[in-house]
Amino acid sequence: VSQSRYGGSVNTINFEQATDVTMTAEVQLTAKSGYTTIIGNSIKPKLADYVNQLPIGSVYEYAMAISQCVGATYKLEQIIITISGTPHTNVDIANSFNTQFVLAETDITITAV
Repeated sequence: VSQSRYGGSVNTINFEQATDVTMTAEVQLTAKSGYTTIIGNSIKPKLADYVNQLPIGSVYEYAMAISQCVGATYKLEQIIITISGTPHTNVDIANSFNTQFVLAETDITITAV
């Protein structure tokens, strides 16, 4: 409870603890000359770092995710993010004010199409 020194009004202040929103991701790409699975697997930590560093309540931005996944030996086709069984393809995803996105490298699949 906080009391204002101006007028003496009493305001209740509530604190929220962030809730994790677990994601999975499928990165679909077209392999070019020189592509290896080692190169493909190097995408995983970059994408996971981008998602896990987003502030609480922020938006997953597809364009920013793409920027983490560029490479000379493949063409990125799409990123499919799944949350609670619902896939989101190539779109921004809003988050609630008290939640944060979580993406583990082990929850990222790289698929050459």
